Amino acid sequence: MRDTFLWIHSACGIIIFILGILQAILPKRGLSHTLMGKLYVFFWFPLIITGGYLGSWIIFALGGLGLYSAVTGWRYAQSKKQLSLPLEKFIVLMGLVMVIALASGSIYLFIIQAFNFAIIMSVFSVIFGLFVQVDVREIIFGKSVRLRSTHKMYWLFEHYGRMYVSMIAAFSAFSAIQQPFPNQIVNWLWPTVVGTVALIILGRHYDRKYKVVSKQS
Repeated sequence: MRDTFLWIHSACGIIIFILGILQAILPKRGLSHTLMGKLYVFFWFPLIITGGYLGSWIIFALGGLGLYSAVTGWRYAQSKKQLSLPLEKFIVLMGLVMVIALASGSIYLFIIQAFNFAIIMSVFSVIFGLFVQVDVREIIFGKSVRLRSTHKMYWLFEHYGRMYVSMIAAFSAFSAIQQPFPNQIVNWLWPTVVGTVALIILGRHYDRKYKVVSKQS
């Protein structure tokens, strides 16, 4: 059974990796982009289920946050506006549950003195905690919190940003398994550092393109 789950997990990870790269480099409009986007989100489900089975509930929570980013990013592309449907609010609440689980896991790891993994989980719980708490305020309570929240192209900013965040999560898991560096913390966190820099550069490009200068667009 474990070998089967490992095979499924590996296959889903490879598919997500390939689809993510293709989505990033190919044209962003048309049927192919839409279809690959749906497949990308779909394969996240068996990835986190098998990952949770092979790893732990903490890994499951981390994978769930990667899925959260992909699902909400896909929903922004579908709706072309701020999310507000009951299902979307439920997804945000589930994201909040995952953040709480991840934070709880980091505390547990500190207690048992698994310090490297505790630090890694703490970093991810803080990053996703800040991310999800804004979603709670915007999607559930209808506030405009982010700089681009009132811009007509807000859905696009959120779509590409969340898809890239989900890719960062996938790369993080891949790097942790392959261990390209001798340090466990570096193996887990370097994709976040590199991905964050890439997102900042891409965000500035879109800010200039769509003239994002304030909340009043």
